[in-house]
Amino acid sequence: MRKKSVFRISVWSSYFKELKPETMVDTFLAHGLDCSELSDEHGWALLEKPRPRNAIGKFKKYCDEKSFSFPQGHFYLTANLAEPHKKSRIKLVDDLKKWCDLFNDLDVKAGVLHPGPLEIKKNLRNAPDSEKRALENIVSTLEELLAYSKGMSFVICLENLIENFDCYSDISALIRKIRGGEKLGICLDTGHLNWCNGNCAEFAVKAGAKLKALHITDCMGPGLDHILPFGGGKVDWKALIKALRKIHYSGLFNFEIPKETNCPMPIRLKKLDYIVNLAGEMMNL
Repeated sequence: MRKKSVFRISVWSSYFKELKPETMVDTFLAHGLDCSELSDEHGWALLEKPRPRNAIGKFKKYCDEKSFSFPQGHFYLTANLAEPHKKSRIKLVDDLKKWCDLFNDLDVKAGVLHPGPLEIKKNLRNAPDSEKRALENIVSTLEELLAYSKGMSFVICLENLIENFDCYSDISALIRKIRGGEKLGICLDTGHLNWCNGNCAEFAVKAGAKLKALHITDCMGPGLDHILPFGGGKVDWKALIKALRKIHYSGLFNFEIPKETNCPMPIRLKKLDYIVNLAGEMMNL
């Protein structure tokens, strides 16, 4: 007997990165999905309109009329929370605040954010001064964003990366350094963790109620990442599903699979149908 899914299935909007936001929504709906993680391309497409708040309001109305939503959003991918230069940091924070407003206007519940760049060394206790300052910048930026987003619709969720903040203990240690860090959530990227030889089920259990978002993706090794499950990667999907049920995870079961966007559109559409069926089968593991 198939187990009833408690997870809402989605694919991040970058799967259709070349489509306009409204066309992206219509295409997902035509293939049986009623939600997505709003990602980089479509977020900027809305924010760079001549009157962005009006454009976002119209887009929200369009989505509401279609019964489509974005329970999860991804802050823009190039945001470097460790930015060392004062003028660039001012622009960084200003841009991130615009994304906060965007997420709030679209009623996003989990806003995924990369906690830092990859080049910071893992062992920050004995790190050079420049790397310590980078960590201080990350902490400062997150504290400012927490203050700005207070009372908004979403929780900021820090995502595990691949060379830094690559495991639960690293992210947990960062959260403890931040004033108000208890208000932060966590996003588990299964492909990143697999790249680092981590255990996704153990990560989920340790994160517990703080786990608010998922990037479902597999990885066969460096450069062979962000692919669909069961394509040669080593994530233990059965153990992860069991762990998610154990902690009563209630966020999106969201596929983030940029390598799959290399396919021509006709094939990508057929793969989307496959993803919907695949997700259903995964719930039965």
